[in-house]
Amino acid sequence: MSGYLSFKYTGNAHIDDVLGAVERAGDLFHHTSQWQDPEDFIDGGKSCVELIEETARESAKALADSPKRKLAKHRVSLFLTEFSKRRGLRPEIIMALGMSDGELELLVSDLKELL
Repeated sequence: MSGYLSFKYTGNAHIDDVLGAVERAGDLFHHTSQWQDPEDFIDGGKSCVELIEETARESAKALADSPKRKLAKHRVSLFLTEFSKRRGLRPEIIMALGMSDGELELLVSDLKELL
């Protein structure tokens, strides 16, 4: 898509949807100050900011629910379970930590070094 704002698309449909929402907002209103102005609401009374946020939430949910991500979480779970057994820890304690993905990645990296 090309217009007032133009981005090089990533090839990931979910990310590209967010970029498209920002492009659309830029095409509709060139000044970001208008993106939240109630007088300029579009699509059922939503502001451009709300549409961008909604697109980002939908994209994040789709990415979080993707089979690849579920498989990765499953592998991390198996890894932590095995690590727990080797160290005499209860795996449910480690899994209950509620870590973010970045924290889990760092933990897995650290654990691999220990094993």
